[in-house]
Amino acid sequence: MDKEVEKVLNELKTIAGGNMNWSNYQQDIIQNWIITVEGGYVNNPQDPGGETKYGISKRAYPNIDIAKLTLEQALNIYYNAYWQPLGLDNYPFPFAFVCFDCSILCGPRWISNVMKNAYLDLQSQAKNWDIQAMYVLRKRIDYHTHDPNFREFGQGWLNRVADLMQEYIRLRAVFVKEG
Repeated sequence: MDKEVEKVLNELKTIAGGNMNWSNYQQDIIQNWIITVEGGYVNNPQDPGGETKYGISKRAYPNIDIAKLTLEQALNIYYNAYWQPLGLDNYPFPFAFVCFDCSILCGPRWISNVMKNAYLDLQSQAKNWDIQAMYVLRKRIDYHTHDPNFREFGQGWLNRVADLMQEYIRLRAVFVKEG
């Protein structure tokens, strides 16, 4: 493992408190999602994140050799920097999955605030995860449409929100059946 990646992962594990705690099923879903929506290595000069692989950007992780980043390393970063600090293990997986994807593109601080506001705004329906998820997705659309890079990347962002909504509905059906 690249020494810089190992150093970053160790720091994240210390902050977040450990290794990935996803079930194999959850990890498979997340891994397939990341591969589908983020893809492999890209270096688009118009992307503010710069060099990116599996959605992990050079801007966010300047000490990592992005081109050599493995999928397993990216998943560890996602779990320790995005999933765990937001406490997403405490939510039903379909809702947590929506918040996780939002944290990737909009940032953990942004989604944390949206999650708090969703709870406050929808207290009477706080346990209605479908309403909570749609609230989060609506806020994400607002976020993207106000981004200065919307002209360049907006269609892709909105397509991803639509795909995320479909994935939420699919996951919700699976998890309701499994109880």
